[in-house]
Order: sequence, then C-alpha cells, then structure tokens
Amino acid sequence: MVAETFPGNRASERVLAKLGFVPQGQVERHYPLRGGWRRLMFHSLNIV
Repeated sequence: MVAETFPGNRASERVLAKLGFVPQGQVERHYPLRGGWRRLMFHSLNIV
C-alpha cells in the first residue's frame, strides 16, 4: 500500500507513521499546483 504527502506536512506524516507507513523518498515536479509543480513524498506500508 502506498500513500503520498507533501514534504513538510508533519501532521500527515505523523498519522502515516502511527499506521506503520515508512517514508520511501521524494519525487520532484510530480504534482501540479497553482501554476507550478510540487514535490511529493511517498510512504509505503509493507503487509506480510
């Protein structure tokens, strides 16, 4: 399972961490917003 957040969104990162998600990395220029591009942080949840 994968979740995405904007880097620096501490509240969302805390919620995902409590659920067991692990940060995997960032993607540059991935999300168009207000005439520019934003980075996204990807988090994954490994279910075995």
